[in-house]
Amino acid sequence: MEKEDTSSEVAETRLAFLEMLYSVSWFLLDICWLFKLDPATYLFSSMAVIGNLCAYNYQERKAVPLLVAGAESSWLLMNVFWIRQDLAGPEWCLIMAKTFIALGLLQLAAALLLSSSKEKVLELLTRPFRRLKASFLDK
Repeated sequence: MEKEDTSSEVAETRLAFLEMLYSVSWFLLDICWLFKLDPATYLFSSMAVIGNLCAYNYQERKAVPLLVAGAESSWLLMNVFWIRQDLAGPEWCLIMAKTFIALGLLQLAAALLLSSSKEKVLELLTRPFRRLKASFLDK
């Protein structure tokens, strides 16, 4: 039994690290986009997407947490494609951005419908930002 607790603690720690990595990368990518620092924007876009995708390895394997994670990933990808369209201009990027935001909204709606607790959905959706805040407050 302790082995399961230890492995779940390790998974939770890794998930927390990856959520912090992609949250900070996402924030930095928006800053770089605002100041038109194209190479840095692409770097932080890549870091945010890779961190977000890697977090799925440690995500709880239940419908509601996976749907919320999918909605968050869709939000990130909407942001990345919108930025790409703004910096480089390919029209297909704006189409992809709109597709990902629609997908994210559908996933979030499905999570809310399936969840017995709307507060749980909100907690899952805001967890990366609360962890980021807590990591700075702990210092």
